[in-house]
Amino acid sequence: MSKLKLPLIVLVFLGFAVDIYAQHSISRSDPLKPRWVKSTPTATKRDLVFVVAKETSLNHDYSERDALEALATRLPRAWKVSSQTILNDESVINRDKQGITDSHQTQTIQTTVYSEGLPMKLECELVDTYWELVSNNGQTYYDCYQLFQVAAPGTSPRFDKWAKTEYYINDPVTWGLSLIPGAAQMHKGSYVKGGIIMGGSVALVGGIIAFENQRSSYMSKISQTHSADVKKTYNNNANNAALGRNICIGGLAALYVYNILDAIIAPGARRIIVTPSATADGQYGLSASLSF
Repeated sequence: MSKLKLPLIVLVFLGFAVDIYAQHSISRSDPLKPRWVKSTPTATKRDLVFVVAKETSLNHDYSERDALEALATRLPRAWKVSSQTILNDESVINRDKQGITDSHQTQTIQTTVYSEGLPMKLECELVDTYWELVSNNGQTYYDCYQLFQVAAPGTSPRFDKWAKTEYYINDPVTWGLSLIPGAAQMHKGSYVKGGIIMGGSVALVGGIIAFENQRSSYMSKISQTHSADVKKTYNNNANNAALGRNICIGGLAALYVYNILDAIIAPGARRIIVTPSATADGQYGLSASLSF
């Protein structure tokens, strides 16, 4: 009985160990890669767009200019903005302390660049950042990601409101996927934990089937012999198989309950919730004004 419980205990504690290790890892800025790195949020206005700018460098400390230059290379093609003729000059940083709540502060950056000799004004807001250490062919470097909210050149719409959260209790997709062991955890970015829960569930289901087949086999053999001792042995073996099956059923039920609670309550990869019409004193961000 104790041998059958051990795999389940190992799976549960391994899931916790993975989370603890990730939280103390120094190879990335966050335990889990934010969802916006692969799935960019959608703006509510057609003149706004969220853009993920990626910069590769030898360290993760980059300036506002580095972030804006990376952004300039990833603007929508429909805007016809070229980053091939960017000229770097001095940036003037103005800190606007009007309408600031708590410790939030808005930074306005004015940078002059050129695109085919035609100047254009671009306004953007830095929403979130993330970096991770990458090793490739013996080389170590940092992949740095910045999420910007950008207004189309020549427009000045009010930026959408946004909020950062690591919780998914209000996400209907998470609730639906919680019915599938491990699926909600993977949806939230916890792929290792989700894989452990899913693999543990499959192993326990396999154990239930295997033990039930053994029990049925021993029970069928009882009627095929006239020896009382052999019948007793078969009956004991059938009872042990039934016990193993029941333990697997209990383990699967416990793991399933843990899966649902973890899917709803535990934090996951950081995501951005977007709502329309931000105010001037809304979320903290980096506002930038570029001339092309």
